[in-house]
Amino acid sequence: MSTSQMREQTRVPSRRTVPGAPGAAIAAAVTVSAALGEASTAAGEADRVTYRDKQILVDGRSALVLGGEIRHFRLAHANRQPRLGKAKDAGLNALATSIPWMWHGTPDGTIDVTGRSRPERDLRAFLGLCVADGFDVAARPGPFAMAVSQQ
Repeated sequence: MSTSQMREQTRVPSRRTVPGAPGAAIAAAVTVSAALGEASTAAGEADRVTYRDKQILVDGRSALVLGGEIRHFRLAHANRQPRLGKAKDAGLNALATSIPWMWHGTPDGTIDVTGRSRPERDLRAFLGLCVADGFDVAARPGPFAMAVSQQ
């Protein structure tokens, strides 16, 4: 056995692998595309993204996911497209964004995701820009976004 073969057999992964987590994030991205009307059928989407042998597979083919985070609620509406362009120029093909309920909630108790109270709350427009630019999106709704909204 050659030295390189021995190294390959005893190689320790440099990162902890959590089975299912990367696939789950990309599955969320596919769900966002489907919600925006970009995907053909919701039933076929469940099989589109899988995780096997430490690889993310999209439509049965290995996919390299290069992702980043853009907090849509921290960007002025006019700055969204330029920021997505910078992410694309950096080589990213996937984005994550938090969807904090406390940001989308209004003083009258309603939830605004259409931008009627502030343009920055137009979540559909932001997700639409992401999909139009070719990004997969992992949308993470929740009651708050930890310290990211404290600045």
